[in-house]
Formats: sequence, structure tokens, C-alpha cells
Amino acid sequence: MAYLENRRGQWVARINKGSATLRTKIRVPLRTKSKVTARQRFSKVESAEPDIQSGVITDIEAFFPWLNEEGKSSVVTLGLGQAVIEWLDSRYRNNIRTSTLAINESALGHFTDMLGSKYPVERICISDIRRFREDRSLHLGHSPSTINMHLRSIKSFLNWLLEQEFIAKCPKVKQVPVPVPDVKYLTEMQIGELMKLDLTKKHKFTAKGDVWVEDWEHYKRAFQFYLTTGCRLREPILGTVEGLWLDVPPTLSKNHIKRSIQLDAKKLTLLNEIRDRVFSHPNQDSAIRKYSRNFRKACDVIGVRKDISFHSLRHTFACIRRLQTNGNMALVRDELGHKSLTTTERYCNIPIKRLEDDFPTYAKVAKNGDVPTLYVPTKPLKMESLLEK
Repeated sequence: MAYLENRRGQWVARINKGSATLRTKIRVPLRTKSKVTARQRFSKVESAEPDIQSGVITDIEAFFPWLNEEGKSSVVTLGLGQAVIEWLDSRYRNNIRTSTLAINESALGHFTDMLGSKYPVERICISDIRRFREDRSLHLGHSPSTINMHLRSIKSFLNWLLEQEFIAKCPKVKQVPVPVPDVKYLTEMQIGELMKLDLTKKHKFTAKGDVWVEDWEHYKRAFQFYLTTGCRLREPILGTVEGLWLDVPPTLSKNHIKRSIQLDAKKLTLLNEIRDRVFSHPNQDSAIRKYSRNFRKACDVIGVRKDISFHSLRHTFACIRRLQTNGNMALVRDELGHKSLTTTERYCNIPIKRLEDDFPTYAKVAKNGDVPTLYVPTKPLKMESLLEK
């Protein structure tokens, strides 16, 4: 086995040759004070170690280019293409989610296409990253959020190169400024219209033709569950039920932390109804997506703006909880399962006056001090009571 050693400021590769009782040490000078260069040369010594051990290579000075005059400049550096392959392979072995790996592969694929697969990783600099950022924005027209997602992949890759000591310094990856997005949620009036809507029969809707939803009452109950728990679309299916808790493990959660959602008897009944429907369907993925499609159908009928999606139910939950908790954003963060308070603030970054106007009943209750918390489900006032009005 070969070892990398630093002897008085100079890097050396040491190979132990022979048996445990009769061992000979072979030292191969790496002729550098740079640890990055030393690691690159050491990898070549490791590759040649079997031939050195067996005696195939006898003239070490002639074999390694940095030890002879002819080959001083012929040390091969790690190319970007090979580095990306090794990085993706390491992430695959660490069980990174498939969707994240796809983003990583796309981002580093574009980065490699731009610089070339043989581009030495130690030459990657801020100007290369700036060029990539501008190329995504000007030529491909990617949104700031998409560009930043790709830049995060590049930053992760560069950090890995630094950890592996393939580069001596990690260039700064500056992200694109992202405008604060408008929070998309349903108002109290829209929630009431959604709960009163009857799509069990064909509904005349000229823009999309006749609209109806099979088993509409089930979907309406499901929307109520999502609205009163703040669940993401797939969390009821991914999680496990323990008493009155829905636990989503870190390996299946969006941000890789355990998410626990407290239920009451009614929510537990609704949860089991959703799970039974999905698990009994021959195509579970299609069954899950139906909740999103049918929600959008209903929004079209009641005239809700086009950018409202199923995930807006989670935003609505956050806005209501902000009112109900008198602005306790830390509590709302924990209920939503966010890592960062900044993320939670983006969910309900709305003036309190606007929230009070959009949710007058919730605002009135909060001002009276009769504010339930997620952790005391026995309180008399719940979102469900307001939904049923």
C-alpha cells in the first residue's frame, strides 16, 4: 500500500515492499511543495504500485516524468470531465435523491460543454463561473431561480474538489439576484367558494368545455386536509402514521429532515381516506397527480388566477397560521418543516393588513385571543369550523 508523506516540506510517496517480516521501504520523491500537485502525482504512484512491487518497474526515476529532465512538464492534471464523473459517482453512492442528481448532472454537463472535458480543474476561476451564469441568462433565457439551482450544483462540485484536494482554493460562486416572489394563496372567500362548489355533475365552463370531477366530494375533503395541515402533495403517501402523527422520514422529505405533522381524529380519517385511494389505484403516481389536476379544475371554475397551484394550499396554511399565532414565525416554520426561517418568511411575506383583509374571520379570532396551536388539537376553534361556514 502506498502512503503520502511530507518530509521537511517536500512530498514523498512511500511504498512498503516485501512481507511483514522482511519489509523494504521505497520512497518516490514527488518533487513539489504543493499538496494539490502531490496528490496528482501520488495517484500515479498508486497506479504503478503493483508493477513496482512485482519488479516490472525497476527504474523509478525513468518511469515517473517529474523525476527526469525529459518529462518534467508532462504531469497530467485532472480534467473537468473526469472530475465530474467521479463527483457524480460519489453522490450516487451517498444516496442523493434521483431528482437532485438529475439537476447536478444537467448543470455540470453544461459547465463541461462550455469549458471542455479536458479543462484542468485547478484552472476553474470566477470568470468561468460568471461566463456560465451569463450564458444561462442571456443565451438560454433561464429564470434566476433555475440559474441559481445550477450554480448551487457547481458550488457543491467545487467544494468537493477542495475537500479531495484537487484544487487549492475554491472560487466564489455568486448567485443571481432573485426578485421576491408574490405569495400565491387562496383568500378566505375563495376557500368558501371552493368548499361550496359542486362538480359532481358537468359544470358549464366555456373556456375549458364542460368540467366535472368523478368522486368530487372526496377531493373536496382532501383539499380540506391539505389546507389544514400544510402538507406537501406527496407527504401523506410518503409518511408513516404513528397515533395522531404523520411522520415523513428524512430520506423522503424535501429538505432531508424529519417532518412530523400532528393530526386530530378528523384529519386522521381524511388521511386514511387519501392513502386508501392512492394505494388501491393501479397507478399510484397518476392517482396522486389527480389531486393537483382536480384542484386546478375547480380553481378555473371559481375564477381563481392561473398561477395558483395545488402547492398554494400550503402557502394558504402558512398565511392563516401566521394570523392564528400572532406572527410567531418560528412556530410556523416548525409546522411547515422548514430548515430556515427565511424560507418561511417567503411563504407569508405579506403585509398583515392584507392578510386581515383576505382572512377576516381568522384575523378576528386571533385578535380576540382565542388562538389554537397545532400542538393543542383539543381547542374548540379549528380551521375546519371556518371552512364549513
